[in-house]
Amino acid sequence: SHVLLNCVSSAMYLRAVTQAKRDTGMSELGVLLYTNLACLPLTLSALWYYNEAAAVMQFEGFRDVRFQAALFASAIMAGLLNYLVFLSASVNSPLTTCITGQAKNVVGSLGGFLLWPTPASGNPVHLSGCGIGLAGSIWYAVQKYQERTRPKPTNSNG
Repeated sequence: SHVLLNCVSSAMYLRAVTQAKRDTGMSELGVLLYTNLACLPLTLSALWYYNEAAAVMQFEGFRDVRFQAALFASAIMAGLLNYLVFLSASVNSPLTTCITGQAKNVVGSLGGFLLWPTPASGNPVHLSGCGIGLAGSIWYAVQKYQERTRPKPTNSNG
């Protein structure tokens, strides 16, 4: 259910951001800035409601320079990834975005499975789940590609 929610919200976000860019004439960075500013009140509310700031301050490695450097680098990479995803969605067709997204999912799943094996990796249920997920991603990308490349029916009435 979390994966489905993530996919639906990501699709809605990309569609809304692409439409906002088209409607306002702003650059990718401008729309991204305003999107982040619009999300800030909700993020700060959640930070306050769940008392996350206190929990972060209590983390034993919070004042360690290496941790702070890793946290900063992670934040930079997340921002860059967000920008590149948005740029890709605004420059490429929805089909290209869909297929490259599915390819990323397949490579990420296979890479994670091969590079970070867990005790469950050899479990037949785990293997079946990974196989079904990968097959579904590949099938979806193929269906979208075929849907896009299928000839359009012609109107013979006139």
